[in-house]
This record gives sequence, structure tokens and C-alpha cells, in this order.
Amino acid sequence: MTDRLRRLRGSPASLKGRIALTFFVAMLALMLVMLGIQVNTERSDARKLREARLQHLQSTWRTALESYSTNAARQVPMLSALARDGLHAHGSTSVISEATRETYHRIDLMSADGTILQSSTRPRPGKSLADPGVIVTRLRFESALSSLQMFDDGDGKQPGILVALRASRDAYLVAVRSLSTVAPLLTTGIAGYWMIHAPNGKLLATDLPQDVAARFLQPVSTAPEIADLELDGRIYQLTAIPLEDLQSRRVATLTSIVDVTETQLEDRNELLIALAAGLGLLLLTTFLMYQQLDAQFRPLGELSDIVQQVADGKLYGSTRILGSATELQQIAGAIAVLQANEIEAEHQRFGTSLHQKANLLLIEHEMERLRQTLGSGAQRALEAQLAHESEGPDRLGRAFRIMIDQVIQQQTRLTELLDERERDLSVVRQALAERGQLTRLREELEIARQLQLSNLPGDDAMQALSARLDLNAGMRPAQEVGGDFYDFALLDDRYLLLLIGDASGKGVPAAMFGMMARILMKASASQHTEPGQCLALANRALAAENNALLFATAFLGVLDLASGRLRYASAGHNPPLVLSASGKLTALDAECGLVLGAMDDSSYPTHEHQLATDDLLVLYTDGVTEAHDTARQLYGEHRLGTLLSTLPRGSARDAAQAIFASVDRFTGDAEQFDDMTLTIVRYRPAG
Repeated sequence: MTDRLRRLRGSPASLKGRIALTFFVAMLALMLVMLGIQVNTERSDARKLREARLQHLQSTWRTALESYSTNAARQVPMLSALARDGLHAHGSTSVISEATRETYHRIDLMSADGTILQSSTRPRPGKSLADPGVIVTRLRFESALSSLQMFDDGDGKQPGILVALRASRDAYLVAVRSLSTVAPLLTTGIAGYWMIHAPNGKLLATDLPQDVAARFLQPVSTAPEIADLELDGRIYQLTAIPLEDLQSRRVATLTSIVDVTETQLEDRNELLIALAAGLGLLLLTTFLMYQQLDAQFRPLGELSDIVQQVADGKLYGSTRILGSATELQQIAGAIAVLQANEIEAEHQRFGTSLHQKANLLLIEHEMERLRQTLGSGAQRALEAQLAHESEGPDRLGRAFRIMIDQVIQQQTRLTELLDERERDLSVVRQALAERGQLTRLREELEIARQLQLSNLPGDDAMQALSARLDLNAGMRPAQEVGGDFYDFALLDDRYLLLLIGDASGKGVPAAMFGMMARILMKASASQHTEPGQCLALANRALAAENNALLFATAFLGVLDLASGRLRYASAGHNPPLVLSASGKLTALDAECGLVLGAMDDSSYPTHEHQLATDDLLVLYTDGVTEAHDTARQLYGEHRLGTLLSTLPRGSARDAAQAIFASVDRFTGDAEQFDDMTLTIVRYRPAG
């Protein structure tokens, strides 16, 4: 507390300095803001003035062109006579003054297609002064046209004022006047000087002396529309507009040159005078404010000295303050009371200190008893922590907190150990229960798998048909029990039933639904010879009790072993493939019906296909074509067709093994996603 008061000594003086500095900075910022507003206002006014000059320059040029159009409209007979007789002829056109002749370089009487009918130039030129199409089109809506135009006078391209108007129904007058004739109009309408120059910087016309104009020409040719130019200590404002011909091509630039030196100097001097006056007023105001603060803060300095004495322990010093500040004298009286209270408090602190020492001895005795309850390891850790604690008035409190932490840590470790053992025991019990359930589930799935496979035709059934038919069938379920199914059986001595399908879902439910579908189709095939009718009967039975909303795709075919005719129907199944003996691959992708079990009134059309000797019939489920590799790319029907096309002629078993091997190579380490089922027949007529 004492050190803090020492650092605050002399704070009244620093406080009044900070107040004065803050006032100065605030007023300076306000002055700068007002100055910025004034500068922005002047810039805005200057910008508006420049835009007004630009608009005035454009208006002056348009007015000059309109005056040419108006005058030319009044002089149609005269211009026609000049076009007929020539600018330098006399006789019938002698009434035309020489001044009028000299203002025109060339006058043409032109037809609508651009043919020069008459011309003041001898010999008659073959090319119009401007695009006749533009002239004819624009004169449909205007009585006369005028614009700046570059024309060839024999000495090269020269600028001139082109005037076009309708002379009669099918003839147009086109005249070019000297560019110098526009000078009086521009000099009258433009405040300041002006010049017209080509895009390449060539001076075309001006009201400045040639030597002066040459000094302005380079800066003017590269200046933007509105710009300031400083030349020979003078400031000129340049305003430029493009001049276009009838084809809207820029052929020259008109620039006005206005001397704004005096105006800008006046604005700059006014700004400097306002800035100097504001800064002087700000300094004077700050000085007067500092003097007033000094008078007000002097008694506060005396009060600061009294407070410093109390802070230094001089409780019996004077508390009198010179001056008339009533509030500060009241504060001094309060400090005197504080001195008396501090003396009494010193006596009370001595008694309190004796009482605290007695309490500390009692607390240390109880802490020693608590330490004895800790384990040997916790006691050693406690003693090591206390050895690093520094001496001080709060050492006992820190030691007590350390001891409490040790007790809490020991109790927490015991609680965590008990909880951990309880969790381990629960995990062991749960693992044992799950292991038993898993074992039973595996046993049940193995029974279901054996049951499913036992219901499908196996090697014995294929061996029994080997004397009459080369057939091979097999299935690879994705899980222990799959949803795919297949079947084949002789309906009689001549006809062979072929079945293959895929039930929705996987596992036991899919296998049961597939088994029902296979049994129903096989039973209906034993009574009906139409494959479509067999599928319809099986579908009606499956859809009637399909509360689980399962469905299955299926292909049912009846093969005539003697003739090779295959009659078949499909319930949304993958179209079988037929590889002919010549190597041609065909898909049996005729119209099929809806999947089995979806709607009880679905119909299934019956189709036919004629198999030839050594044709290979391949029935498969989507587990073959939708097998994917680790990059999630599908095996696909294209790879299957390519493989079949390249197979050497062999048995149905060889073809099945080649397909499964190709899929295995493609999928690699990827997990099998769906059941894969194949039924392959190599047809040879029964003998």
C-alpha cells in the first residue's frame, strides 16, 4: 500500500497534464475532421465544375454541327449548282460568292446506291465521301446530317465537316466544308482555348498560336477526358471529347484548355489561412485551460502530501490544508480520524497475532495426526512436496492443502481401483454370454447353410444328366446363408427345366423366400408347360402372404433337348447370355415381367430362342456383374461378355470355373458383397 502511494505522488500535476493533452488532441481531431469535410466539399464542387465543362464542350460541338445542317438545308439549290458546275466555275453560278466557294472542298450529288451523279471535283470521283448506306439510312429519320469526316484531297487524308441532306426523292447532296469554318463557333462557345487533333497526335485545328499549340499537343494527346496540366508554372484544366464520323469511328479529339492557376491558388491560400487560424485558436484555448486546471489542482497536491505521510507511518503529522477548497479540507479531517483509528488498530493487531499463533500450534498437531493415516508411499510424497515449499506466513495453509490433496488422491485411487475391477468383471460376464450366443448362432447358421445347399441340385444331379447334357451350376453365398437360388430338372424324357433367381436381402430371410419361390416355380412347371404361366402362378402364391414385403427376380426356361428350342420367361432377372459356336455373344433381353412377390396380378410373357449345337447358355445373378474391387468399381456385364467371347471351347464346368476365377482376380482383397450364382449349359442335341 505504501509503495503504491509513493508511485502516485505528484499525480495531480500529471493528471492536469493528461487532461490538457486529451483536450488538445480531441480538438485537433475535430479540426482535422472539419478540414477534411471542407476539402471533400471543394473536391466535389471541382468535380461538378469539370463535368459541367465536359457537358458544355459536348453541347458546343453538337450546336456547331447542327448549325451546319441547318444552313445546308437552306442552301440545297446553291449546293446542287456547285455540284453540277464545280466550285471554281462561273457563269450560271456567278451569284455564288467566292467566300462560299472557298468554304467547301467538295460537293457530290449521289444516288441511293452510292453512285456519284454530279460532283464539284473534276474529273468526277468514283467513291463517295462517306458510306452511302449510313447516309441513306439516317436521312430517313433526319432532315440533314453533319459530322467530322476524313477525306482525300489528293495530298492525303484531311479533316473536314461533312454535311449530307436529301436533294430530291432519289438523290442526296454530300458536301465537305473546311474545318477552319468551325473555329468561330468553337471560339465563341468555349471558355478558354481549344484544339482539335488526330489520334496520332497531329494538330488539325486550334485558336492558339502554332508554337504555343505545339507545346500543349503532346500532353493533350495522352490526357484523359478531364485532367490538370502544369506548364511553365501555370495550371491548365484540360477537357477532351471524342469526335466521331458518320460510321461512329473516332477520327479526332476536341480539347478545351482553361487556365485555372489563380482559382486553385486562391483555394489553396484560403485553406492554409483557415488551418493556421484554427491551430492558433486551439493552442490558446489549451493554454488557458491548463492555467485553470493548475489553480484547481494545487490544494489536491497538498492533500496528496498528507496521504503520503500517513502511508509512510507518520501518524502524528499535520493535516491542515491551505486554500479555500472546502471538499479537500473535509477529506483532511477524515484523514485525521483515520490516524486515530490506525493507532487503535495497531494494538488490536498485536492481540490478534498472539491468538493466531496459538491456533497454528493446534492445527499443526491435528495435521500430524492426519498424516499418520496415510500410507507409507503417500507420506513420502507429502514430505517431498513440503521440502520444496518456501517459508512464509501461508506455509501452514499450503501444507494443509497438500495433505488434503494426498488424502483425496489416495481415496480416489481406491475408488477407481474398485470401479475398474467391477467393470472388468462385468466385461468378462458379458463376453462369456456373447460367446455362447455367437456359438449357438454359428451352429444355427451352419445348419441353415447345409439345409439350403442340400435342397439345391448338386454334383450328383449334374452327373445324372451328363449322359444327355453338359450342365454345371453352383452358388457362392456372400454370408453363411444366401438369397440366390437355382434348380434344374427333367420334366420328361425330352424337356429340361432351368431355374435361377435372386431374393431381396441377405441371410436367412432371403434364403427362405428364395426357397419358397424355387419350390413354387418348380411345382407349377410340373403342371404347365408355359414358362410365363408358371411364373404368374408362383408370383400369385408369393404375393398373397408376403407380410415381410420381400421379392425375388427369377428366370424360368424349358429347353427341348431334341430340337434346342428354349422357351423362357423372366421376372426382372438379368438377361442370360448365349455364346454361339462361331463366337457370337447374344443377350436374351426380351420383355420381362415384374419381380415375384410385388403384385399378385403381374403377367409374364413367354419368349423363344433357338440353340444350335455347341451353343453355350449362361444364366447368372447380379452378384457376378456387381462384384466390385477395392476401388468400388463393378465387374460389369461388359467384362463378363468379353470373358465369354475369349473362352476356348470346353465344358460347362470349365466355363463356370473361368467366370469365378475372373471375378476373384478382379475383386482382389475386396469383401464379397452379394451372392454369386451360375448355371451354364453346353447344348448338344440328344441322340
